[in-house]
Amino acid sequence: VYLSYNNVSALKMLAAKKNWRLSTEKDGVRLYILEQKSVLSFRVEAEVDVPAHRAFCLLAELSNRTSWDMHYKKCELIHRVDDDDFIYRVVTPSVHQGAVGSPTSSNQGERVLQDFILLASKRKPCGHGDPYVIALRSVSLATHPPFQGYNRGEVVCAGFTILETNNNMSLISYYNQASPEVLPYISTDIAGLSSSFYDTFCSCSQYLNKNRL
Repeated sequence: VYLSYNNVSALKMLAAKKNWRLSTEKDGVRLYILEQKSVLSFRVEAEVDVPAHRAFCLLAELSNRTSWDMHYKKCELIHRVDDDDFIYRVVTPSVHQGAVGSPTSSNQGERVLQDFILLASKRKPCGHGDPYVIALRSVSLATHPPFQGYNRGEVVCAGFTILETNNNMSLISYYNQASPEVLPYISTDIAGLSSSFYDTFCSCSQYLNKNRL
């Protein structure tokens, strides 16, 4: 209960910070960054033509993220805490040998994968004007120690907020407080050298629209 509460409150506090700076924008998909005390966070957001409650249901099913997010090679539910909190093991491509999208990623990156044990906490709005929340953070499980052949990474604070806008549309924002294990996935976007954040969000939007009913 304590971990779940802190998971949700940490994401809400990150989302509420005022010093977000727009880094880049492409076709309505915006990438913001926030630097505070040597900690870098990023936010990707755009509006989609999907009702907020439906987008919430779809994005809360973390195991489906492999179908639209290239950073999720595998996602398995390993423990259902209750109706709103779940623990997953997520496997991602290596960033140590062949970064995502690099020419060597297909042959080298496959050898040293990275995994995370994530607590996913989903919450419906408390009142009118509040967003739906899907918060993610790393946890430790005695039953799932680091696996041989994998780098165990850590997610400090990440997740989605989904806010209902006009005409059954939703403003979807994805946040991540970038740990050393997460930062390489987004560093070229922040530097303006790539736009994988845009490609990932477009893939997410297509997934939501395809399953909106």
